[in-house]
Amino acid sequence: MFQTSSLAGSEILKGEVKLVKIGIWQGKEASSMERSFEQLESFLEMCQKREAEILILPEMFLGGYHVVKPRPTSVSMLKKIGELAKKYQVGIVFGCCTEEYEEGQYYSTAFAVDQLGEIVCKYHKRHLFGKEEEFHLCAGKQIPEPFVIAGMRINLL
Repeated sequence: MFQTSSLAGSEILKGEVKLVKIGIWQGKEASSMERSFEQLESFLEMCQKREAEILILPEMFLGGYHVVKPRPTSVSMLKKIGELAKKYQVGIVFGCCTEEYEEGQYYSTAFAVDQLGEIVCKYHKRHLFGKEEEFHLCAGKQIPEPFVIAGMRINLL
């Protein structure tokens, strides 16, 4: 299901209050990475038509929620998401699995990409849910710094 919603917030860049339209999607995960990107482009087209400035996607959107056999996201996939954000001029907040620090250390990671295609926030999930996540994923240790997207200062938790 895809819907848009408006959020009132203080636009820190100009000191004014403005409405920011946000696209939100929650639904069945894609069957493949290619299908995830097809869905993403379709959602971005909807955001552009409805004048949404940010698209929010679920945890592990890219690659699917596969805790037992994680599918880590590559640098090239992150770059492609940045290119799509820039193409459609829509910020994107999405989740995926990342493998970092040492081979075999997997994290449920959220990224925020601004309208210029730049990663402005990366957050490793700190509070894992249930024994399966705790066994297969590593918990993050840091709270990310607030960032600016669509003219608003926000954060991921």
